[in-house]
Amino acid sequence: MTIYGAVPSGAYRQRPKQNPRSLGFERYALGFNGVSSYARVLDAVSLQLVSGFTFESLFYATGWGHQDKGSLAFKDHIRLTLANDTGQKTISFYCEQGGAGKIAYAPNNSIALNRWNHTFGMMDGANIIIVVNGVRTVGAAIALVDAHVGVDLDIGGEPILGRRFFNGLIAITRVYNVVLTLEEMEWNRLNYNNPVRPGNIVLWLPMEEGAGLVTNDHSGLGNNGSLLPALTPPTWERVRQYELRAQTEQ
Repeated sequence: MTIYGAVPSGAYRQRPKQNPRSLGFERYALGFNGVSSYARVLDAVSLQLVSGFTFESLFYATGWGHQDKGSLAFKDHIRLTLANDTGQKTISFYCEQGGAGKIAYAPNNSIALNRWNHTFGMMDGANIIIVVNGVRTVGAAIALVDAHVGVDLDIGGEPILGRRFFNGLIAITRVYNVVLTLEEMEWNRLNYNNPVRPGNIVLWLPMEEGAGLVTNDHSGLGNNGSLLPALTPPTWERVRQYELRAQTEQ
């Protein structure tokens, strides 16, 4: 498999070339119950991001989650959240600076239930930006994000607050320590198993184990995720790769 460090001009227009990773054109994803399940990645120096970073999630929501909100990634000062809030069916990316929250909202109805969606939340040192299925929205101005050392990164919920548990499947979670360009994001959308800039990935959970209570980090930094809580952890679910690919290409 070729790993691309940079995307040639116009490359995002190409069709994905990687083969299905499992017999029967299937792969795994993690299923979250919308009530209690989540994955926890312990805090690490590589995840203490303050400026110039990108969060990426490939997900399939079957409901809007606990209290009509479902968290795709939560690190107290950084939150990527699905929401059906007063009729606004959208997704937001929140960052905190000096105790004050800054946010970017994707347009209303940019997220659809019961289909695969690919989203990116970025902070580029000037603004918070969110890109959903290829559509870019610039939100609040921000220069730095509070580091909040010692705070873990949770996927699929905000268990410390007992809220915003995601209902559905998450196939990939990635975090970069750089801001991706639109062309690079389009490359990742079409080549989700073969991302750009591997050297700048600080968390990469392909969620392909299929069994067990750990989802392994492929960034090389050892930021593995534990599936919690013990009695009702996320479940391993088979998904049809051709459906995932077809919907993310739209």
